[in-house]
Amino acid sequence: MCIVLLSTAHPDYPLVLIDNRDEFVARPTSRVEWWGPENSPDGPAYILSARDLLRPEHGTWMGITRHGRFAVLTNYREEDTHDAEHPVVGTRSRGSMVKNWLQLPPESPETVEAFIARLLSEDGGVGNVGGFSLICGQARRAGKDSDASRIEPLALISNRAVDVSHTVWLGEHTDETHGLSNTAFDQPWPKVLRGKELLADAINNSMSTHESKDDFIRRLFAILDAESLPTRAAGESFEHYLDNLQHSIFIPPIGGRADYEEYMRSIMQPTPVTEHPPEVKVSEPDMLGVYGTQRQTVLLVDKHGHVTYVERRLYDEKGRDVPRGRGDETVEFDIEGW
Repeated sequence: MCIVLLSTAHPDYPLVLIDNRDEFVARPTSRVEWWGPENSPDGPAYILSARDLLRPEHGTWMGITRHGRFAVLTNYREEDTHDAEHPVVGTRSRGSMVKNWLQLPPESPETVEAFIARLLSEDGGVGNVGGFSLICGQARRAGKDSDASRIEPLALISNRAVDVSHTVWLGEHTDETHGLSNTAFDQPWPKVLRGKELLADAINNSMSTHESKDDFIRRLFAILDAESLPTRAAGESFEHYLDNLQHSIFIPPIGGRADYEEYMRSIMQPTPVTEHPPEVKVSEPDMLGVYGTQRQTVLLVDKHGHVTYVERRLYDEKGRDVPRGRGDETVEFDIEGW
């Protein structure tokens, strides 16, 4: 039950964004790295993200390019896991929706509005994708004559909204704080409401104390570690217990192999993907069904167009705990054409 929190309220950082990726902890996932589009493997590596290695598309939930093209995605939790029109697992990867935006050539004239129209068109194929919400746009200075305290607005779309053609625009002003998890944007879960409060407080405290970037980043990671998960009742099914994840920003390791098998049976649907689910090979089979916050990310874009991207890995490839800070990877760069 991932969470994305973003704000435009910090005067030094037109975009502050933090993200928890909640997943089965042993799901094969790359580290954050620079890579290039699949259709030009010998071309420049201008996309920065980690990638999911389980599905062949090698999609991603979050990324940014050297030119400021940005996207982050959360899954939509279906209330009816047997609704054939809204499969939990579709024939196309949700992570490919993020890739579709990031892989556009730097010189592409396609606007975010045009991309959304293409994505939501019949040819875009979002009906063949499990439920998702996608925030995408250009993390670039809004207007060359401005004081660089604001970036271009980001678009929010979902293929599970009542009207999928409707776009919500985030960051049109310099005092906004938003959150998104695994339900509709206008129906926020308790974890989102709490996260927005914590992020607003963190920014206010950072501004009042004039703290360093490193201290601010530590403060942001503390938000991502906020845990308030109810205890699982005796005999409670894993599928039912997952409903409680809407209350906690951080998800500690829960479940096991039996829970994983129960969950996969509950979402099985007659699609090419779920008829033959991909085999997951992990060195320690008992970690296969353990679920929790797998990755944490802090993204800062300052008013000079300098990006600081910090990814924190919480588990290694065998699903074993990685102590806080030892799994951190930091990448910094300047957005070209800021």
